[in-house]
Amino acid sequence: MNTANASHFDLQAAARQTMLEHGFEPEFPAGVQQQLAQLTSQPPAIVAGGDVRDLRGLLWSSIDNDTS
Repeated sequence: MNTANASHFDLQAAARQTMLEHGFEPEFPAGVQQQLAQLTSQPPAIVAGGDVRDLRGLLWSSIDNDTS
């Protein structure tokens, strides 16, 4: 039985294409995994104070504006 739908919309492909059209890179550059490994093994010191708030407990947050 063929379950393919002729009107199927590939949201991932559309999102990727839109990112490319707007100058975004949908894939991480090659050095990202190396930098992540370094940060994991040697995390930077976190200094709290002033206007700094820990938002990691929230389900979602963003500091980006509409043009980011």
